[in-house]
Amino acid sequence: MKMKKGMRTLSVILMLLMVSTAAVSAGNVLDNKKAIENNYVSVEIAYCIANATFDDFLSSGALPDKEFQNVVVNRIPLIIYDINGLKLYYQFNMENDGENVGFIRTAASKVLGCTVTMVQDHPDTTDYELAEKNSKNILVAKYGVAALSSPKVVSYSYPKMGIMFETINSDGKITRIILDVHDYSIIPERKPAFKGDAGMWSVYDDIECDSIQNRLSKWDEYVKNIEFYDGKSSLIDISARSTFNYRKIWNINNLVAQPNQFWCCVASGKMIAEWFGSGHTLDYIAGEMGAGTSQDPTGATTPGELDYYQDSPTGLNRNVQYYNAGLVTWNRAYDHIQTKSDPLTSSVPAHERVCAGWGRYTSGEQYLYIFDPGPINVGSTYWENWNSITHTEYILVD
Repeated sequence: MKMKKGMRTLSVILMLLMVSTAAVSAGNVLDNKKAIENNYVSVEIAYCIANATFDDFLSSGALPDKEFQNVVVNRIPLIIYDINGLKLYYQFNMENDGENVGFIRTAASKVLGCTVTMVQDHPDTTDYELAEKNSKNILVAKYGVAALSSPKVVSYSYPKMGIMFETINSDGKITRIILDVHDYSIIPERKPAFKGDAGMWSVYDDIECDSIQNRLSKWDEYVKNIEFYDGKSSLIDISARSTFNYRKIWNINNLVAQPNQFWCCVASGKMIAEWFGSGHTLDYIAGEMGAGTSQDPTGATTPGELDYYQDSPTGLNRNVQYYNAGLVTWNRAYDHIQTKSDPLTSSVPAHERVCAGWGRYTSGEQYLYIFDPGPINVGSTYWENWNSITHTEYILVD
């Protein structure tokens, strides 16, 4: 009887949330599932990669020696899955006397085409064990969902994190439920329609079948100078390894967190406005971008953003270059930061951030230094591997 009650309540959840009847497209994920799983990276090898990357970033100065000189990389990672239950990332904490001071995320499958996806230079403050417990309690107590699988930590709409459960409905079909790790909202089973919108999608969605072999070759190329032994440790031939070069124009004091799920564009605008000496508030910028008010926020449109940055006489009144789709390249960000010493917005599907730095290995791997207004009321800064995610828009402001 409890099972039936859980089934009925799950249907109620879906109706209350007005979830789209169109399922989130698994698209290339289902086509690539075997390739993704057959090319999973072992935790031991992923640790070696994380440890070598830590050494590279520390020796280059991208991680400041004062804060990180006594740091070690914890061998036991947090495993992060995609919305289809496929392993996506391993997150290895960087620790100083057991205290978390940042993390390195590595690819859990070679199919991602890069070894490391993110290096965050400050702690991940999320207590994932507590989030799993709270999420389960909410589903059981508030919605009466009783038959739940073990929880998984998921990247449900990069870089947003959630807790995923599976339950079985009345016709025997397995249904997933994902709750955000911060506000415990239930994520609707649809792709986000705009930047700041709720919804779910997989990073694996954007990987074309015919690109997989090239991605596997890239992964192999990036690890060729790391020597593995005993499946646990790494020896690094310093003379053979590539050098990491970088430039930052901002520090953590430039970060502005978004106050709600919708205002990633608004908070990004606030960061840029402050850089150019403007005291515009979040509410003022939202008004200029057409993103509602703090009491009734909405997502900003690209025309609304461009209006604020350049076109409106009551906006920021700066020079702007806009790029989307195939025109968004790492080199454009690099050139803007090098020649103008100014930031730019850097969007991924359904989310906007600010880029205020670049990084590059002499072997070719490329990074951007991201000032992310999320999570809500927290924000984050991190080095993001260019090849680890699809980039959708740039707004270059100077």
